[in-house]
Amino acid sequence: MPEFDPISSLQNPKVKEIRQLLASSSYRKKSGLTVIESPKVISEILAHHPDQIVSGLRTESGPFADNRLFLTISDGVFRDLSELGTPQGALAVIEMAAFQDTISSALPWALALDGVSDPRNLGGILRSAKAFDCPMIFLTPDCADPFHPDSLRVAATPIYTIPFARLDAGMVSTLTATGLTPTLMQMTGSPITASSAFPSRPLIVLGSEGSGIRSPWLQDLAGAVSVRIEMNPAVESLNVSVATGIVLHMFRHAQFREG
Repeated sequence: MPEFDPISSLQNPKVKEIRQLLASSSYRKKSGLTVIESPKVISEILAHHPDQIVSGLRTESGPFADNRLFLTISDGVFRDLSELGTPQGALAVIEMAAFQDTISSALPWALALDGVSDPRNLGGILRSAKAFDCPMIFLTPDCADPFHPDSLRVAATPIYTIPFARLDAGMVSTLTATGLTPTLMQMTGSPITASSAFPSRPLIVLGSEGSGIRSPWLQDLAGAVSVRIEMNPAVESLNVSVATGIVLHMFRHAQFREG
């Protein structure tokens, strides 16, 4: 196999494309591509979803030297391109998964997010969702993009196994018609305890830290359950990604306890 000099210019077309993907949500949406900068996650994608990787860049000492999709780039250009304080020597351009339009009537439970606009918070939520085997995530249009580079970096795990769909009033009606019970995380809700029972098939809904659940078609749903995490009243609220991890753990624990 012939050897090539590493890419050493910021004007290289591949470098310019990756910079645009990192900087522009509209370009990511138009192209259907995004960027992940984590050798660990890239390795997992290569092992289980190799068709999702379109191309990649690596430093001369970086990983994936035996993969023809990864072009070699100089350390200086990679540092300029990287969004990490300590670059890890490789990044990949990957295909984004499409949002789903059809929902199975047998969906056992799901997570819904209303206005979680910080991609890093969303990344933390995605990590918890993956950890607790969340079967589906619904996002209002004003939520951050789950395939934003910051979301993927914080998630630190491939998220292709989690289907995504948009959440609006019509989708909520569809979900409740299938038997899911909206379970709203609100400061005024009943406290969740180790012995309290979740609905058998909850649609667990969380809002943003600043505004909580704000969509009017979510606030006064008939048949909805309102719950909260009991904590020190001196603390105004939890980070939404932390709160998601807690409530998913408690729900899954309740599931296992009930058999």
